[in-house]
Amino acid sequence: MASFTGLSVDKKGSYTLTATSTSLTSGLSSGITIQAGTPTQLVFTTQPSSTAMAGVAFASQPVVSVEDSFGNVVDTDSTTGVTLGYANGDPTAALTCSTAPATVTNGVATFSGCRIDKASSTPYQLTVASTSPTLGPVSSTDVTVS
Repeated sequence: MASFTGLSVDKKGSYTLTATSTSLTSGLSSGITIQAGTPTQLVFTTQPSSTAMAGVAFASQPVVSVEDSFGNVVDTDSTTGVTLGYANGDPTAALTCSTAPATVTNGVATFSGCRIDKASSTPYQLTVASTSPTLGPVSSTDVTVS
């Protein structure tokens, strides 16, 4: 009999383990299903557009995922109240979205109609936070609004 310790799988999915030997017949385990772990982070899975016009909706709208520490989307999470804000840029500007705050569905919050009303020589960074204090805030890549 062979024993193994410390084995782990960090990506959710269905797996079958195979044991092999040079002198014995290979053996297969029964199926193993790995689920996502506890939510630990918010991640921009779709970044907002890197450039935008003042008052015009971004061509690429932000999408944020709730993930475990291994980067798996926690598709059982349906947290409400994921908010979008901004840092840097013109402090008097307004960020508006059609869907704000966004609801997390199957571990994903999708925003739409997001736009910033003022141009700035300093790029904006969108920030997302959740009602869960352990998730976020996290910042997007730069958005230059002209």
